[in-house]
Amino acid sequence: DETDQPGHVGRWVQRMHPDDRESASTVFEAHLRGETAFAEAEYRVRTHDGQSWVWTLDRAKVTERDANGQALRIAGVVMDIDRRKRLEMAFGASETRLATAIWGANFGLWEIDVPTMYATWFSDWCRAEGIEPCDGANHVSSWDQNIHPDDLPAAESLFSRMIAGEVDVYEAEYRVRTLTGEWRWIFERSRAVRHDAKGSPLRVVGICMNIDARKRAEEALKRSEFRYRSVAELTPGFVAEYAFDEAGLPRIAWASEGFHKVFGRSVAEFQRQSWGAIYHDAAQRRAGKAHAAGLLRGESTQAEILVRHRDGTPRWLHVAARPVRDAGTGRVATALGVAQDITQRKLAEN
Repeated sequence: DETDQPGHVGRWVQRMHPDDRESASTVFEAHLRGETAFAEAEYRVRTHDGQSWVWTLDRAKVTERDANGQALRIAGVVMDIDRRKRLEMAFGASETRLATAIWGANFGLWEIDVPTMYATWFSDWCRAEGIEPCDGANHVSSWDQNIHPDDLPAAESLFSRMIAGEVDVYEAEYRVRTLTGEWRWIFERSRAVRHDAKGSPLRVVGICMNIDARKRAEEALKRSEFRYRSVAELTPGFVAEYAFDEAGLPRIAWASEGFHKVFGRSVAEFQRQSWGAIYHDAAQRRAGKAHAAGLLRGESTQAEILVRHRDGTPRWLHVAARPVRDAGTGRVATALGVAQDITQRKLAEN
């Protein structure tokens, strides 16, 4: 442009980006009225080709006024700050995406300056979870005081190995005391992102996640499995899970140890032969088929069946089972059953 010709200000304002024009004009008008010591504004101007915009920094000061304080002359500089401004905007966008990811994933992001053990949190995860964040210096020693005594040795050892440069990544699951005195399971993972000349970590970045629900579900499952297996092993007979093939024939998917005592065979050995081989006679085979057919129809069944041990001796079983339907198809997919050895009772009755 002919910047040194009359009407320059109007032409320059027209070159400003529409979104920046009002704010920049407000800054300069306030300075011209004498309300500010100088004028400074960042705005975009259109390039000569009219296809793009360039960020500029415009800084100016009135150098002469008349007796009434009216501005007569103003001097200033315009600097190209496009690269710096775009880097700032990219960084801001990256920070926004990071903050959104942290919020969406619901985890706490932190970093530690290793020489001072000064910790900085980049979210309010700790306060949302009711946990003391232990911000600032000596973070690790303060944080460790809230770790469950049973979990502390392992977590402390793993973290120390990372700080010593022995491993690149630290991962641990442990319970931490909340502000209300409860214990909450969390998962922590971190790694060193900067090292000194000797390879020792200088800065560590990590995350914390609440895994309390998952850990408690795992513990409940373990307790349930323990009770189930205990009952199964104490049952005079065996507990089994049946699966049905496409032809509707049952097979033993799992059985307790009592199965071997009843049949003299392991489950794997049993699966390599037909069901008919274990029944005492044709009548018992029909009873077994009727039992399986009832399960496939979705009926809970009970029956007394005479079977043969591997050594040929007869065994009477009282079998009770109930079907389990597939949640998606509604078809009977498996069945759970208990086979109680009643041989001694049947012999006594006879």
